[in-house]
Amino acid sequence: PTGAPPAGAPPTGAPPAGAPPAGPNLDQRRAEMEKQEAEVKALLTEPQRKRFDELVLQLEGPSALGRPEVAKQVGLSEDQQAKIQAAQQSQMQAMRDLMQESRDGGGDREAMMVEMAKMREATNKAILDLLTEPQKRKWAEMQGKPFTFESTGR
Repeated sequence: PTGAPPAGAPPTGAPPAGAPPAGPNLDQRRAEMEKQEAEVKALLTEPQRKRFDELVLQLEGPSALGRPEVAKQVGLSEDQQAKIQAAQQSQMQAMRDLMQESRDGGGDREAMMVEMAKMREATNKAILDLLTEPQKRKWAEMQGKPFTFESTGR
């Protein structure tokens, strides 16, 4: 993918899908990740680059639809894009609130992680529910053959 690195794609080192931004150096980190991704892609053949992009989309999940270049490929309307952005922003704020509550109350980290996973699943479902059937088919096609990733710890 071009542009901003995919959220939640460990191959490029971006934060997990739907995770709050990494901090004040996010733009610097994003630029470094884009550079690293370009370096990796330069080593790949065209079929390998295509598969790399498919795997990034699989790993990233529906949150990838918030990226302009992915939204364009799927054919999302401006209204759909705005709704996806709103869902993602709402999820990020809810996660920030949950992390703050956990820090303030010395909460259970494992329980917090479970709750965050539920939030991601709900947001992913909400995003997919915004797609038309042709858009869902295009999204599935862009992801290529399903691949089972090892646990990412989320």
